[in-house]
Amino acid sequence: MSPYEYVKYQYERDSANANATYLTNGKTVEDFRNVQGIDLQDSLFRISPFQNHFISISGGSNDTKYSISGSVLNQTGILTNSGYGRYQGRIRLDQRVSDHLNVGINTNYSYLHQYGTSPALGGNGFYYGNMLYSVWAFRPVTGRINEPTDVEEDDADFLTLNGFNPIKTARNELRERFSDVLISDAYIDYSFAKYFKLRVTGALTKNKGRSDAFDNTQTPRGSPLTKSGKDNGVSGSEVFTNLTSWVNENTLTFSKRLKNSSQLDVLAGFTMSGTKTASYGASANHIPNEDLGISGMDEGQPVSITSTSSGYTLASFLGRVNYSLYSKYLLTGSLRADGSSKFAPENRWSYFPSGALAWRISEESFMKSMRFISNAKLRVSYGSTGNNRVSDYAYLSRINLPSNGGYSYNNQPVNASILTALGNPNLKWETTNQADIGLDLGLFNQRITLEADAYRKITSNLLLNAAVPGSIGFSTALKNIGKVQNEGLELTLNTINFSGSKFSWSTNFNISFNKNKVLALSDNETNRLTTASWDTYTQSVPLYIAEIGQPIARFWGYIWDGNYSLILMKTHLAFIR
Repeated sequence: MSPYEYVKYQYERDSANANATYLTNGKTVEDFRNVQGIDLQDSLFRISPFQNHFISISGGSNDTKYSISGSVLNQTGILTNSGYGRYQGRIRLDQRVSDHLNVGINTNYSYLHQYGTSPALGGNGFYYGNMLYSVWAFRPVTGRINEPTDVEEDDADFLTLNGFNPIKTARNELRERFSDVLISDAYIDYSFAKYFKLRVTGALTKNKGRSDAFDNTQTPRGSPLTKSGKDNGVSGSEVFTNLTSWVNENTLTFSKRLKNSSQLDVLAGFTMSGTKTASYGASANHIPNEDLGISGMDEGQPVSITSTSSGYTLASFLGRVNYSLYSKYLLTGSLRADGSSKFAPENRWSYFPSGALAWRISEESFMKSMRFISNAKLRVSYGSTGNNRVSDYAYLSRINLPSNGGYSYNNQPVNASILTALGNPNLKWETTNQADIGLDLGLFNQRITLEADAYRKITSNLLLNAAVPGSIGFSTALKNIGKVQNEGLELTLNTINFSGSKFSWSTNFNISFNKNKVLALSDNETNRLTTASWDTYTQSVPLYIAEIGQPIARFWGYIWDGNYSLILMKTHLAFIR
């Protein structure tokens, strides 16, 4: 709104408040008609220059190759008081030890520094704490028409629906993140017995992070005027995180040409990987000396101490066979056995086979007369893949010992253990089976190429929260439930319209059609309603529905038909702009 529109709206909405705030000293609404309003978005955003310096050195000999590089990047953010810095170095070495042995190592180190308030993350309600919401909603004019003022000084509407002063918040909130990241990998290649090759690789990633947050009296969360209903006062927190992940892959390949008409490639391997995470930190409210910032937390009221750790491992056995006959009949078969620590010991392993056949029709003798067809290949495949993306100890029940929970025993307070998550030892791998048939077609020496694929994919034993009887103390528990089907068609067309030394023109077109359908839900459910947790207004009101025989993504709710009645609405979400 312009200043005139805004003051007029405020007067019509609450004349007493408008008279006291804007229409003082005999001013009227008309006095604001030609007043220049405050452009909060322009005040919050800024031109963001950056600089990036990079240097590299590489060289070597026939047996040794090396490269060393480093870079420095600094960028100010487009939001005031925000920015990003990165310092990075990399060393790579490849060494040919003998005719049969090659080794190499690649190491990269990065130091990252990011600071500034997020423009979108909110808190304590849908709009409160959301930076850009306040940029658009905060008032464009103060009651001081003829007095120039810094936009940061305006606090009058701190308690209204218009939110908080976003410029003052951006300049005063401390949000900093630091990261030390080390990534290193190495390999060994060893060839022997003419047809065999052994490859061993290993990789390690270590990430140490620190997150600082501090709210002084000039911020929404630190001000005594906060509208969240919580009097935290000046507050701060500091959290340290550690992540260590590793992977080891060992593969043995056999490759041999048979009787000059066929090729056989066989691969067998074993892989292992693991990840460990940990975090620790503390937070405090009502810090008496805000000038000390994070360093003054020890003088405030302790709120919480964070101390967590977790980890998981994954092991896999794999095998693959590729066979080619006359370069026109192709066969591929593979089998994976995956074991995950995220499931109970009796359910950790699952097996995922796959196979594919291909026929190069264009290589057949009866196609030689059709010279305009340069490539024609028919493909058929079927295979299974697994999903284990659940929390590290999802199959175990979780017991907490909260500091604010307890009971009295022998007239003494005793901490109480509380069951906060219901485990499920029957959890197992989620499985997706997919069938695909495809055609690759090339015309006029590949000037026109067409790829067409039709597929059907069915995912079963989905890892989702299922409803459980409330008598056990929980409303949901993680289970393998439901079944979902996706099927569709994908088409890609590429053409080379003109190709010359100084001018070329090519086009490509692709389109895909996908249809999904719910085939089963949990425990004889016919439909399931879901809320939207990101909005306080929909946390308790269902917004989506999954129904057997219908697409997954459908809105659910009521619409007004203009005739004093409500109509249940179920709409498939096909496109959102």
